[in-house]
Amino acid sequence: MILRTLEFKWFPINFVQAGTVIQSTSLPVVDPDADDTTSFSLDCGTSSSYFTIVASTGVTSFTSDYDVDTETRPTGLTCVLSVLDSGGLSDTADVDIKISKTV
Repeated sequence: MILRTLEFKWFPINFVQAGTVIQSTSLPVVDPDADDTTSFSLDCGTSSSYFTIVASTGVTSFTSDYDVDTETRPTGLTCVLSVLDSGGLSDTADVDIKISKTV
């Protein structure tokens, strides 16, 4: 199984509302077993609680409001996206999420 290259999202703002979608479509996976179902997970280390992922589609969004001006939240994260199919094949890809402070 192959996870195709993912583009990172860049939010040029100081504040992101809960529910803001990072990845809005099903993630691109090439699976030699066409009838297998896939399950996605996202590991952002200590920042994992900031995000939620729909396991069946990979649609990812912010779990809560994310304010880089008033809180100690990072402006850049590298997460590991994993996919596992029902036949046991798996793959991972790094996903960069950037939120830049605006003046």
